[in-house]
Amino acid sequence: MKILIIQKRFHPNSRGIVRGLREAGHDVAMIVHSASKESFPECNPIVVPYIRSLDRLIGLLNMPKLRNRAGIPSLFRLIHAMKATKPDIVVIKKSRLPAIISGLAAVAFGARRILLTNSPPPKQKHRFNLAALLRGTGIITKRRIVTTAGRPGALAEDMVNGARFRPYPIELPEISHRRDNDIGPLRLLMVGKFSSTRKRLPWLIEAAAAAGLSPSDTQITIVGSGQDDSSGAQAVRDAAERLGWAGSLTLRFNLPHDSMGDVYAANDIFVMTARDEPFGMVVVEAMAHGLPVICSDSVGGASCITHDENGLIFPSDSLPGLTEELRRLAASPSERAKLGAAARETIAQKCSPIAFARLIEEVAQS
Repeated sequence: MKILIIQKRFHPNSRGIVRGLREAGHDVAMIVHSASKESFPECNPIVVPYIRSLDRLIGLLNMPKLRNRAGIPSLFRLIHAMKATKPDIVVIKKSRLPAIISGLAAVAFGARRILLTNSPPPKQKHRFNLAALLRGTGIITKRRIVTTAGRPGALAEDMVNGARFRPYPIELPEISHRRDNDIGPLRLLMVGKFSSTRKRLPWLIEAAAAAGLSPSDTQITIVGSGQDDSSGAQAVRDAAERLGWAGSLTLRFNLPHDSMGDVYAANDIFVMTARDEPFGMVVVEAMAHGLPVICSDSVGGASCITHDENGLIFPSDSLPGLTEELRRLAASPSERAKLGAAARETIAQKCSPIAFARLIEEVAQS
């Protein structure tokens, strides 16, 4: 089949979807509304920009969220791209105005539609609302896949409030070069944007200090986008200086994604401290590399973790909760090995690109 993916811009989590669909024998094309500086060799996207006059008007209002939700794609270019690709199935990411317009264009070309969103749908309510009207009239398709269940421990469930659930796919890497974590200092890893206070990067340092870990035999590495002289990076350094961890902290900035495999392999524990994170692909990447993960329960990627089976989850607002889980895992190499192996098996069984492609096929036929 010919499958067209439509999204605002290229995102790395699309790689696994494209690879899985091609592995399953499908032709894959992609439409994006914003060009990306990053190359995407798996699928060279067709750029269908928003209508410039409306885009400028929204830009004058200085409301970037409104631009994401209310931008209108160039209809001429959208129709031309549809004619060029002639899709049997259109996978539309997120249910906003640009996606609705793209979906209606897909209907006009006779293509089946699948809505792919991060957030699960709300529980059905009897009272009238616009979303219910749009679904009832077919403007928004009822075929829906969600990539997070919105809560931990839901990976075994097939449905979330009436929608099919599957985390974003990821390929299982080779980890033959993984270091022996019984040798040398304990190595803790975190990945996040330095400018985002929501990532709460200093929490790892604070938890390590509160857990009684020693800077002399523990190393902390934080990898993220941003600048060395940014306020976010300085906040991390200030926490390390205050707590006596300055000599055991390494900050790495703007690493290419292809370099991250070596970073995961060089560490022993992955910690995700963010609050209200829609998903966090770094969680499943760390799991795929066999790292035991300690994750906040308000991170979407926590839906891939069953506490005490393939990772550990702590309450998002509880630094003591993070501290306790870190203390426990730091003290037990065998526990780290057990959780890391189970995490890797979870990704192999549930999150492979081909598994996601088969789900798209199944939903499209429903």
